[in-house]
Amino acid sequence: MIFQEEILVRPAQATSPNTTVDILNYQPKILTEKILGDFYLLFQYSSSKENFSSLPNLINSVLKRTFYKDFQKETAVAFRDALDETNRLIAGFFTQTGQMEMFKNLSYTFLIRKKSRLFLAQSGPNLAHLVRQNKPQDLVDKMAPAPHKIDPENFFASTLDFKLSFGDRLFLATPALGKIINPRGLAQILNENKPENISARINDLNRQQKKPVSLAALILAHRQKKNVTPTDAGKRYITPPIDLWQILR
Repeated sequence: MIFQEEILVRPAQATSPNTTVDILNYQPKILTEKILGDFYLLFQYSSSKENFSSLPNLINSVLKRTFYKDFQKETAVAFRDALDETNRLIAGFFTQTGQMEMFKNLSYTFLIRKKSRLFLAQSGPNLAHLVRQNKPQDLVDKMAPAPHKIDPENFFASTLDFKLSFGDRLFLATPALGKIINPRGLAQILNENKPENISARINDLNRQQKKPVSLAALILAHRQKKNVTPTDAGKRYITPPIDLWQILR
């Protein structure tokens, strides 16, 4: 069974007040969509310009709509089509505006899960780690070209396709996590056996900061079904303080 846990922290007094983080998780109920798999997005966007704030919503909409457009396609093909359509959209947006600044401050991870098979695409400095046999592997190092080298004319250029084996844990996070913990410390946290222990450690570290960071993280773990209660799967933690409109939007 795949266990899932999310961390979403939006402090009222954050280190970067113009930074937005979010996780989108869509687990379809319609059979024609379930065939293709579950849909995840994790992103961070920083900008003080109002006219750029709609860009993440546009990217999210195009990815989801294109991926689930045709259930007769193989998941790998639908995944690739969603990336290609989004890349065309962003390239056109960049051609019209010429604004490289907004892309430098945009960090995205797009993940599709069909059973234990994962399709991962990334642009920007988001974190991606796979823990296998208690040994964290940096998935960003396995991507070519490197995802932190953002190209608005080929936004989602870095992809991976792999299987989540029994005992594996996938950890994805927005780049602000690097402000509160170094790579060695993160590797130690990821060695925790239970995903809920990982999220608790990260939340504790963030609360200890003078100004907590805005942070989004996703953990997927392949483990025995008997270890998971019905209320365990799909937990989501929103850490206060947080503005009410952010919860209701």
